[in-house]
Amino acid sequence: MNNRRVLWGVILLVAAVLLTPGYFIARTYGLFQHEVVLTKYQLAVEVDGEQVDAWPLLAGFAATDKKGELRPLYYRLEGSDLNMLYQLAYGQFEVEASEDNPFLAGRVQYDHLEKDYSETRKEYVNAKEYRQDIIFYNDRKEPIFTYDPAAKADGDMVKEIITAGMTRSNGQGGSGVVEDKYLNVTRLFEEKLGISMRVQVDKERRLATIHMEQLK
Repeated sequence: MNNRRVLWGVILLVAAVLLTPGYFIARTYGLFQHEVVLTKYQLAVEVDGEQVDAWPLLAGFAATDKKGELRPLYYRLEGSDLNMLYQLAYGQFEVEASEDNPFLAGRVQYDHLEKDYSETRKEYVNAKEYRQDIIFYNDRKEPIFTYDPAAKADGDMVKEIITAGMTRSNGQGGSGVVEDKYLNVTRLFEEKLGISMRVQVDKERRLATIHMEQLK
């Protein structure tokens, strides 16, 4: 009996040694998550039935579900400007026609912002320390969501998503997977603005197209 236990212990140890590298490789490529960062696609927006370039919104900052027709849009919270997503939702843009890219009918020209739809605000937790929350507003300057960078992602309004195949320095001489927090733009806009903003992925043409619809 003791010999059998030792044998099973050795087998489990060997299996763990063999499987551990595979797990970390699979995690680096995001195989265990349901979302994908759209680094391999051109980010566009549908306007009057045509696709136009959404730049400076970046596909590398946008993510969506791996499956589905019209999928949720997630956008990276830190290091990005989500005001342009608001401008798309509220129709505060023009389209400049262009023939540079045969797959796109032009590019978006965003209006100059008269007001920001988000702001960073200090929240003191004690006399010495504070955190910097990001507060999101609607067009009436009413707060609709507050993001606390120090809080754990709830998996609902805020998701942690891995950028497949990329690594980032951890500041300690090593590196790890690129995992960032993303805002569930679709959920926030549908619930708080009454505007649907979803993504359609065309793998053949490498287009990720944002579709918008007024819900109320």
